[in-house]
Amino acid sequence: MPRVRARGVGVRYGGRWGLMELDLEIHTGERVALIGPNGSGKTTLIRLLATDLSPSSGELRILGADRPSPTLRRRIGYARDHPIHFEALTGTENLRLFAGLRGSAEMNGSFGIDAELDVPVHQYSFGMRRKLLLMEAFAGATELVVLDEPTVGLDPEGIEVLGRAILKRGETGTPVVFATNEVRDIPEWASRVLFLHEGRVVADDTPSGLLERVRGETRITIHLQDSESPIQLRSPRGAAVLPQVIEGLLETGAEIRHIQLHEPDLRDVFQLLTGVHLPEPGP
Repeated sequence: MPRVRARGVGVRYGGRWGLMELDLEIHTGERVALIGPNGSGKTTLIRLLATDLSPSSGELRILGADRPSPTLRRRIGYARDHPIHFEALTGTENLRLFAGLRGSAEMNGSFGIDAELDVPVHQYSFGMRRKLLLMEAFAGATELVVLDEPTVGLDPEGIEVLGRAILKRGETGTPVVFATNEVRDIPEWASRVLFLHEGRVVADDTPSGLLERVRGETRITIHLQDSESPIQLRSPRGAAVLPQVIEGLLETGAEIRHIQLHEPDLRDVFQLLTGVHLPEPGP
């Protein structure tokens, strides 16, 4: 049985549709990445799954329930795009509170802030608040985890821990849904990717299935010493074509300043399908 089922779901707020005609199923253990530009519907879908927002039309069933309730919310781990904590409490006290609300004393994993967990949260930096927020989302016996832009504010160590936490939850059968445009780690983290554009799902596939659409599209940019305009090539053979290209240029007397290689990623697939360039993720 799907853990999440949406049929014809639409949301109206602020006088306009936020997410329209959504049909979706999410099953046990799936790790689903939502990718799309601002206004595509990522955060709206995250809020729907977290019961932070109710659909205006259609049917939405989450963990077997067809309407939000305090009981349902306790079964969901939610990290929204902006951290919200009890400022006067320490990190440990916040974690115990969230785990306790879910009927568990379990506090899963550390994001590298162990030394600060006994400090009141009002003394935390933005990055520490983001890490605590993610620890709260994964704390306790959650049956669904939803994360909005979880990599924002994280250092490399935090991003690595986040990836391990997503994989671990998937292995235990808990679905994890996360919205992000940080595509570098998606092939390792996600078992499934949804491309959202203008409130609709325009692609739903595995990371490898999506990347197959741009296989052999390696871009090579060669900057010459005495030229303002670089030479740009596409190679179906990847970097294997470089020795031949370099040899040909040197034979003409060209002086190569530097060479850039761009292997296609999910950002390229999104642009291929929609004509829209994904923005770079925020700091």
